[in-house]
Amino acid sequence: MKPRLLQTSRDPFLHFVLDDFYEAGLAERLGRWLDSAAPWRRAVHHFYDQFELNFRDVAALPDAIAAPLLSPAALGQVTVLAEQLFGTRFRPNVCVGAHKLVDGQGIGLHTDSAPGEETHRIVVQLSRDWQDDFGGNLVFFGSSDVNDVRAMFRHVFNTAVGFSLGGVSYHAVSDVSRGERLTVIYGFWEASSAFDESRNARRTFTLGGASR
Repeated sequence: MKPRLLQTSRDPFLHFVLDDFYEAGLAERLGRWLDSAAPWRRAVHHFYDQFELNFRDVAALPDAIAAPLLSPAALGQVTVLAEQLFGTRFRPNVCVGAHKLVDGQGIGLHTDSAPGEETHRIVVQLSRDWQDDFGGNLVFFGSSDVNDVRAMFRHVFNTAVGFSLGGVSYHAVSDVSRGERLTVIYGFWEASSAFDESRNARRTFTLGGASR
């Protein structure tokens, strides 16, 4: 795992963009599995409509994906990379999930800021041959005003966007008009932050000392 850093910025909040996030073979296998065999569950909330899964709940993940994606060594690598890029230390808890957005689905403007919840995130984009007119762009805002757009990220296969979460981390995903927008999402908790054990212990992977 040797992603290439393309961009880093603190406007409107700390974020970075990486290319070639996964080894090419893993990216292809994972993208195909998400497109064909993943056990998606639709989730509808007041500001989003999407299909989602948590890899902690996936019982039949092929070994060729499970080992390089979810082994202690693989999760440890991602966590160390995130610590280096965000410039902080994380708790030994990592949430690994995935989202699928199809025609008409999107995620409204929000911040994901809540006590005990994740403080940083990396979103890996895995839809092949995505066209700009398909929609599904990750958008960052400078405030709660939908017109205050500060950054927009094209959905390019095997690129990743990492960003900090907090009271000012306003972001959204524009509605999809065609195709299936597939992403893998890593969630991290800063070492100094609270961790809601009752809600998060069963949906996260716990890293051992050997993996760090």
